[in-house]
Amino acid sequence: MTDALKLPKEDLAESRTSPGTNVLVAGGGIGGLATALALAQRGIATQIIEKRAAFAEDGAGIQLGPNATVVLAALGLADAVRPLAGIPQSICVHSATTGAQLAQFPLGSWIDCRHGSPYMTLHRADLHSVLLKQAQREPLITISMSAELGDTRENAQVTAWSPDGRSWTGDALIAADGLWSGIRIKRFGGQAPQFAGKSAVRAVIPASAVPDGISRDDVGLWLGSRTHVVHYPVRAGAEIALVLITTDDQPHDGWGVGVLPSWVMSCIDGCAPQLRDLFAAAQTWKKWALHAAPVQPSLASGRVALLGDAAHPILPFFAQGGAMALEDAMTI
Repeated sequence: MTDALKLPKEDLAESRTSPGTNVLVAGGGIGGLATALALAQRGIATQIIEKRAAFAEDGAGIQLGPNATVVLAALGLADAVRPLAGIPQSICVHSATTGAQLAQFPLGSWIDCRHGSPYMTLHRADLHSVLLKQAQREPLITISMSAELGDTRENAQVTAWSPDGRSWTGDALIAADGLWSGIRIKRFGGQAPQFAGKSAVRAVIPASAVPDGISRDDVGLWLGSRTHVVHYPVRAGAEIALVLITTDDQPHDGWGVGVLPSWVMSCIDGCAPQLRDLFAAAQTWKKWALHAAPVQPSLASGRVALLGDAAHPILPFFAQGGAMALEDAMTI
């Protein structure tokens, strides 16, 4: 945990920049909103530029280790987030084929005491909603929707334009526009993401639908030669998020392409009966293809910097993509 993440609010107040500083933030996702909130604590105004016309309930679950939840606490959001979160007691690792438990790692109060912040699991929409509501209450933050950035120009400041003719000018531009960041490609010469030969499918089910033999209070991790499954509680334990990562030869760009339950079940054919029973409880599945992109040699150039997946995209196996965006937001 860095000293920057442990700054008390009175120290943040003393480190405010000169009045009139304004930063453009491309992207109104978790990283973009957290960045705007962190800058507002330092007296810096931000203009969030979001390409979507409206925020939707995208995604399913997100795991946040202490390195991420300490950032939420520093942003003053711990009390808003905790009632929405699952607080898993352990990570239980199983063989996807036999169902045998391979290892168990403590979470709950143990990890909270060890690192000074809890391990939480949330629905992504709940986390985004908390960040968005806080940003909408903050007078130093302005949000523009339906505003995909096109060209940018830098001199004494940075000016950005959208294809519909709108423009914004600020003292810096933070690209928090995700894996497919146009700013990374145009400004930094970054490569377009490449299909990783794997897809993830996700679902959320009521906790009451979880079959016997599957814990509702833990992070469950199931490992197989072609199968990677994780499940954990969200929405204060009322629901369980399921994610299956499997090999695939069908790349696509969408975040939420619907797939039939029969296709999902075929992906875990031969897996342990209790895992198949768990998956049978879900009737609505969404699929997204996993892509990877090399990290840029430089993450900042002049008055423009990359953040989160735009800077250092990561496949979901470490469950650290969202956490790294939050860390970036506090240290940008």
